[in-house]
Amino acid sequence: MKEAMFWNLVDEARTGREVDLEVLRTALRGLSDSDLEGFDKQLWGKVKKLSSRAVRKALMTNPELFDGEGWSDDGFEYVCAGIVALGEEVYRSVLRDPSVLSAGTWEEREELQYLAEEVLEERYGEDEDYLQGPLRWQVSVSCKKYPVVRSKPLEGLPGRYLQLAPGRRPGHQ
Repeated sequence: MKEAMFWNLVDEARTGREVDLEVLRTALRGLSDSDLEGFDKQLWGKVKKLSSRAVRKALMTNPELFDGEGWSDDGFEYVCAGIVALGEEVYRSVLRDPSVLSAGTWEEREELQYLAEEVLEERYGEDEDYLQGPLRWQVSVSCKKYPVVRSKPLEGLPGRYLQLAPGRRPGHQ
């Protein structure tokens, strides 16, 4: 997916500083698997690009967001997703000058990160429904996930996947 298409999808679902997740979900449902994967990669790439020390430092100086107690990597990632949800202009202004984050309200948008995965689950079922595939599901969910190579269960241990150190046998410590 080209970057312009990504931003168009985000902008079409946005009203001011709010992104309507249902409008975006409906738009994502109309995409091919390949474009859905592209949307997800674009989103995660932008969130990752915002994960700089300068952005984190600027957010930490914002009394509306940071209470001095610290916050988790996930919480930081959700705020970065919220910045992406505000559109290309805001996203680029933050990259140019992260100090704009030191004031104002910046919302978390955790749910934005799961939209592509949810659309895939609607199409193909949850990943647990496909223990051996489709591989397309496993690699399309996001660029942070990797194909899962599942070994056959060891004899006597049905349904369990066990990794043993070289030379070790099941049941022997």
